[in-house]
Amino acid sequence: MVTLYYHTGACSLAPHIALEWIGEPYETKEVEFGDKEYLKVNPAGAAAWTV
Repeated sequence: MVTLYYHTGACSLAPHIALEWIGEPYETKEVEFGDKEYLKVNPAGAAAWTV
């Protein structure tokens, strides 16, 4: 299942919309920029989606 990491106001809205359109199951996790747990998944620290 796809996990969409997001931060309010970030560009993660576009993949969220795309996932809704195609009906792909996904879960969301809100993150804060610089969150240590999120940086383990995405060292760049940008809001993104992962599989």
